[in-house]
Amino acid sequence: MAQPPVFEPAPFVYVKIPMVRGTEGLYPARDEVLDQKIREMGIGSVVGWGDSLGERPLGCSRPVAFHRIDVEVSNLDQGRAALRDILDSLGVPVGTEINFSREGVKVQDVYSPAGWLLDQLAPTFAAVGPKAQL
Repeated sequence: MAQPPVFEPAPFVYVKIPMVRGTEGLYPARDEVLDQKIREMGIGSVVGWGDSLGERPLGCSRPVAFHRIDVEVSNLDQGRAALRDILDSLGVPVGTEINFSREGVKVQDVYSPAGWLLDQLAPTFAAVGPKAQL
């Protein structure tokens, strides 16, 4: 009797682009271009996007700190390489991250003034507040 095929989810990555004052209008176009290019290459697609809020300044609302783009790719290493090239062509700012997991470890490629720093361990943050004690 034939075994049913094993389902393996597509590798998931997310891109974090730091918000730079005056460039807010670029983000929807970047999402569309990124999705179009990775679809044309046959290596994945954008599955979602949105803004991530930063720390709340005293007496103010929380500002947008990053724009996040969720991506599924068919091959993690090919997808990361393609994302780096596409993001370079879109002129993303220093501090842009491509986040992913490798064998359960959170890792990221980070765009620096010297270029992409690959396979950096993602920072971890300790939980704080009432939920941290649960």
